[in-house]
Amino acid sequence: MALKILLKGSSPSKEVVEKVLNKQELKEVEFLSSDQTAGQDYLLLENATNLNYDFKYLIGQARARGQGETELLEYRENGGQELELLGPDFVRNEAKVLSSDYFDGHQGTGIRYFLASGEGRFGIASTAHKNELIEVEHRPCLFLDRDGIINEEGDYPHKISQIIFKEELFPIISWARKKHYRVIVLTNQAGIARGFFGPREVEQLHTEMDQELRKRGFAVDAWYYCPYYWPKGEGAYKKHSLLRKPAPGMLLKALADFQINLDKSLMIGDKISDALQMPGLKSYILEGNYDLSDCPADTFSDLDAIYRQILEDFK
Repeated sequence: MALKILLKGSSPSKEVVEKVLNKQELKEVEFLSSDQTAGQDYLLLENATNLNYDFKYLIGQARARGQGETELLEYRENGGQELELLGPDFVRNEAKVLSSDYFDGHQGTGIRYFLASGEGRFGIASTAHKNELIEVEHRPCLFLDRDGIINEEGDYPHKISQIIFKEELFPIISWARKKHYRVIVLTNQAGIARGFFGPREVEQLHTEMDQELRKRGFAVDAWYYCPYYWPKGEGAYKKHSLLRKPAPGMLLKALADFQINLDKSLMIGDKISDALQMPGLKSYILEGNYDLSDCPADTFSDLDAIYRQILEDFK
């Protein structure tokens, strides 16, 4: 079935759009005029100067959800404007909060997919790579929580001497690398907000952990952390943040830095908050460290069990 597309405003040419979509295995495209959209499922590109999105993911999730209009919501640093609150699946809520309470927000990109048979609107959190029209393949990604997954759970570890690596994770990283996956760490670091240590200590620890993992043959592409924590934070870090898991702000930052295929990506963590609010992203949650009674994702007794399930899910 051909993907139907409507171009509006200062979007790129049909030839450029078709080339980008073909690279994402969307081989059959048909361009519509405004008077041809009635009763059609179609992709709207309105003033879409950056096309480095995972369109296959967007369209697949739109069709799976059956909503009338699906919108990409992009990670943007908060520039002082009021921000719309987003629900668990990033449906826009009526409520708004002032930027003094939030550090970062999501804004629509002007890229939408319309289903003629659906009703309502569904927002997908996604973002474009920061460079325009680069010729790079979208690669899947293994996203990892840090404490309890890469290293043993501890009392706010912030020095390399406090880190004990979980070697049972290593076969999963090896599998990901052999499959040409990226490996990216997403970690909430409330210890910064609570004043136990600062961002420099976390960044230094990540540098040293990265070096140790590379010595063992397990490369990590990037480490992202959220320093904000509203309930018990102090000073500038006592803020709500869409970077803080389960919100997908850190993942969206990764999408801006790397070309990632979300359809084939996965997340491993040990808390309910590691089941990220990113539609279609498969999460695997390790039991043992936290209460998982209301976890929306599948839970597993150990990392070996997670590995066996990954091998089954990603044949």
